[in-house]
Amino acid sequence: PPEFIEIRGECIFFSADFNELNSRLQARIDSGIKGVKLYSNARNAAAGLIRRSDPVLVSCSNLQYFAYTIGESRGFNPPSKQSELLDLLASWGFRSTVKEVVSEPTLLSKWHEVVEKKRQTLDFDIDGVIYKVNDFELQEKLGFNVREPKWALAHKFAPLQQLSRVTEISLQVGRTGKITPVAEIEPVNINGVIVTRATLHNED
Repeated sequence: PPEFIEIRGECIFFSADFNELNSRLQARIDSGIKGVKLYSNARNAAAGLIRRSDPVLVSCSNLQYFAYTIGESRGFNPPSKQSELLDLLASWGFRSTVKEVVSEPTLLSKWHEVVEKKRQTLDFDIDGVIYKVNDFELQEKLGFNVREPKWALAHKFAPLQQLSRVTEISLQVGRTGKITPVAEIEPVNINGVIVTRATLHNED
């Protein structure tokens, strides 16, 4: 192995594990424990658990780690292409994303359609695909904007939607004192997740 290497990636919840976490939290709520709240979605739950920096809670929540690049390294000669790096990370035992290397821009939208069809069969939620320039040397030449790389682009899917009925609007107070109205809705299944609440960020 290299003398030092930083593997960068993303922690996510599989849908079944997220639902299990919320079931455990609901049991605590039902037993009268104060200050316990359900997570509204898997993405927020994963981010919230990691921010709490509680290794015991994180380890028992069955988060999955998907590796997609490397950061600092010593004694490591990286591949010249993004796709080759993903293959290498997978060979080391890391989970890696589904990928496709295409040779022309017109094939990007076709890949987007393929992944969107697969979306319903995945064990976790995704909201789109990321297009990346495969060659690391070209990535370096293209560089970054203030907030994002010039060599990568997100292509979102149309949002999943279901109809429900608002039964009540409650007010949720955040850590900073900010108040957010929350719609309590009749339970509705969206991509395997039972949704009962939705934050109302604006009047529309």
